[in-house]
Amino acid sequence: MTAYFDIGKFQKGRGGGMFTPQLYRKWMTVFAQITNPVVAYFDDVDHAAFMRDLRKKLSRTRIIVVDRKTLWSFCELEPRIAAIFSQENYPFDPPNTVVSKYSAAMHAKYELMRWAVQNNPFRSAYISWLDIGLFRDLATDFVDDSKSFQLGIPPRLNRSAVAYAVVSPRSTFNPTFTAEQIVRSNFAWVCGCFFIARVDVMWRWTTEYLSAVERMVSENWISTDQQVISDIPVT
Repeated sequence: MTAYFDIGKFQKGRGGGMFTPQLYRKWMTVFAQITNPVVAYFDDVDHAAFMRDLRKKLSRTRIIVVDRKTLWSFCELEPRIAAIFSQENYPFDPPNTVVSKYSAAMHAKYELMRWAVQNNPFRSAYISWLDIGLFRDLATDFVDDSKSFQLGIPPRLNRSAVAYAVVSPRSTFNPTFTAEQIVRSNFAWVCGCFFIARVDVMWRWTTEYLSAVERMVSENWISTDQQVISDIPVT
């Protein structure tokens, strides 16, 4: 599954370039090549229609338009994140600790994942999250069926765990890091761009994740999902 919330233009990284809705639309073209079932959430009918057109040849597709005001991540959490970001001398790592709507969108992944697991329209045993821009290098100006591909379950996947891609080696991960240390260093142990698990495991994981978000916010520290995961005790 995937999602795209249009939060306008924002800077990516210190001194980095600008990410725009037009750029995300270009990256979205990759989903015309992915033959797996796809559930995609949008908050804009035009973006949803664009994705629907991209996947018109792929019947196992569910495109859902949601009102951001109905999501906990935006309705309740985002104002609290904005207040935290406005604190004097809060770390500056755009957009992670600067754009509250970006942070909220990262946490919305896990809220929407719960919706997808609960509905499970394709009765899948496994479910994965895939960022719109993960395969950005494969984006094209036109649909080329010869470039279609399918994602598979990683070999030797632990059936009782959620699999992520590693960003920093385990040796750099210190389980005693506080939420403040994690946010100040912009630390990321794993990447939130892709993760996969059995649907029952994913349900338990998203429950744990959203609780961790609440815990960090209560401590007046928050960033993206990658920093939240780094603050969750490893079991």
